[in-house]
Amino acid sequence: MRKSFRITFLSGRLLPCLPVFLFLLCANTVTPVEGQKEVVDRLHGFAFTSKEGWVVTLVGNAILFHDTYRFVLVRAVRHDGNLQKAAKAWLAERKAMDEEFRASRYAFKKVGKGVVLVATGLSYPYALLPMMAVNFGLSGQIPPSNYREVTSILPGEKYALVVSFLFPEDTPKAKMEEMTAILRSLRFLPPQQMVKWRTERVMDPEAGMEAATLHVPEGFEFRGMVIRQGTKRVPMVWIQKGDKMMRIDHVDVQSSSVQAGGMGNALSMMTVNGQSTQLPQMVVASSDDDVIQLVLALWEGETGQSWTLKEKKNLPFTEEEKRTYSQMQQMAAQGMAAMGAQMVVNPIKVSFTAESGSLKREAIVQGNYGGSGRTDWVAASQQAHITITVGMVQAPVSEFEQTSAIFQGVTNSWRGNPAQAISALQRWTAENKQLNDLVRQMTQEHREFNSRMSTAWSNLLSDQTYVKDPQTGEISRVYKQSWETGGFWREPVFGDVLLGGVREGSKLEELLKTEGWRRMQESLEGFPQK
Repeated sequence: MRKSFRITFLSGRLLPCLPVFLFLLCANTVTPVEGQKEVVDRLHGFAFTSKEGWVVTLVGNAILFHDTYRFVLVRAVRHDGNLQKAAKAWLAERKAMDEEFRASRYAFKKVGKGVVLVATGLSYPYALLPMMAVNFGLSGQIPPSNYREVTSILPGEKYALVVSFLFPEDTPKAKMEEMTAILRSLRFLPPQQMVKWRTERVMDPEAGMEAATLHVPEGFEFRGMVIRQGTKRVPMVWIQKGDKMMRIDHVDVQSSSVQAGGMGNALSMMTVNGQSTQLPQMVVASSDDDVIQLVLALWEGETGQSWTLKEKKNLPFTEEEKRTYSQMQQMAAQGMAAMGAQMVVNPIKVSFTAESGSLKREAIVQGNYGGSGRTDWVAASQQAHITITVGMVQAPVSEFEQTSAIFQGVTNSWRGNPAQAISALQRWTAENKQLNDLVRQMTQEHREFNSRMSTAWSNLLSDQTYVKDPQTGEISRVYKQSWETGGFWREPVFGDVLLGGVREGSKLEELLKTEGWRRMQESLEGFPQK
């Protein structure tokens, strides 16, 4: 794993792509594209036909398409007819990307007016996706290390187009065809269709470091920062100009209820972007549709207008997401099983559109929901949770397509800082450890309390109790009727006589005190050793 990352790309005109925002902890903030749909980026001036499972992002002056393991890198560089200069610039780029670079791995061949470069035995290109060093470390996954690269340098009048394919040696033919199809569908927009942009930073004020950079269209307001939501640190982003808006919302709902003896109560705590509200009822989601209805209800509360659902689509999970959710479900099930409860966790990844009057919103919702329950002889309890990130784009219906293409460029330009992700993870881990220690302590105290109560009831029903000599510490189990209120006293010389039934304030008690007898401590539940 690299300790640091530095990327130097060939100079040239900035090119690069996609739908709505979606943020995952410690992941590159990019959205998986939907299959067979042209995606337009008006900030960076290009469009392409998407393939399911593929992501597009900007890396310096390059457009990067990838599915985590396979990469298509496209960039344009100025040239004066001498492709040797372009090849040298590419060589400098590769040396900056790979600490173990060896020129002997590469073969060069002139093809027509262009140049093709081929290499084998390469490692995973962390320089293109530095955040994957964090993700692979978290999941314990070892990425492929037998990468092949095929780079073509194709000359034009003023620019040379440099296209690189990077993929594992055992890549299936179908995946290679997908890479080729994405490249063939790529087209560049005329300048008049493009929108100017500026670079903004998303800061983590708690750590005092940059969390990410992104491109924001000129004339739009921007607010972005990492906020604390429970023990999580998540990026909140808001970009707006009039009715045109792009936003990231983080929603957490924790609900609980207790039923006992025909009576019960319920309570929910809803937190949206760090702000919490208490609700006097359970908020439970049993399906993806329930989660969507919750989002629509939040929008109605925000705008004062009802929103009508127009279209919904389930999005496929990537292999990385499937692995993450599987680990999460196992950990949750094991944790709840240790407490004698059962838990269900359902992942969600859907996109939907809704309209209200002349406005349209498109959102991607990702996260999970579920619940747990426990029943014993005293009471039945139920817990439920909803944890989602909502990436939303809003615009007038008549301008939605053009506006979405602008915000697509914002999404494509997101570049996360691995150092901040690791810092946030360390803070999350430390705080969750404290919470887990507290829960373990409370659970242990609860078990000890139940054990003492069980002993106390057993002794009470069998007319027995425990007594302890305050001077010697000796403990004895003695007979005492459950209705008896008198205490026990011990003979002071030999200590072999216990006198019970001595009522407080009686003449017998005064006499025993005068003769030096000791009053025994008494407890139905016993005297546990500390």
